[in-house]
Amino acid sequence: MHAISMLIVSIIVLWTGNALAEVSVELAASGSGDVIASLSGGSEGGRVVVPVGTIVSGGDISQQDLVLGQPVDVNLAPHERREVTVPAFCIHSSRGVPEPGLQMREVERADPTLVRLLSVQGQYPHLMQSAVWSYLDGYAPDDQARKVFLMAGVVPKTG
Repeated sequence: MHAISMLIVSIIVLWTGNALAEVSVELAASGSGDVIASLSGGSEGGRVVVPVGTIVSGGDISQQDLVLGQPVDVNLAPHERREVTVPAFCIHSSRGVPEPGLQMREVERADPTLVRLLSVQGQYPHLMQSAVWSYLDGYAPDDQARKVFLMAGVVPKTG
């Protein structure tokens, strides 16, 4: 089994034989803050792994960047196509949600502290957006964000 890092830093495709060229990963905005990962297994199938904390962008500074709140780990059978909706959170509090279908590309991996905040997303999904903005923008967390910081064992930058 071989592994290669695709795009920039986080998306890993594991495959056997010569199937790498045929395994594809496309990311698009859902329009509701999530990311839709369209996966295709190629002639021999493969495994696609995208870690929590992967940051994706539409490529335009006017567009919202998103950070993936859950990991993707999908085994694909030969010729299988699958779409996976991945919870994601807006990075810029001053920008709106990306338009549905906007093609996204991976740009970087979140820093370890943000990844730790995202690790409790399953317990507090409705509180996470506030915590992400508080952490990234450096403003004092509101009561909702404080719960997330406390659960994740992260000290807010402010307040």
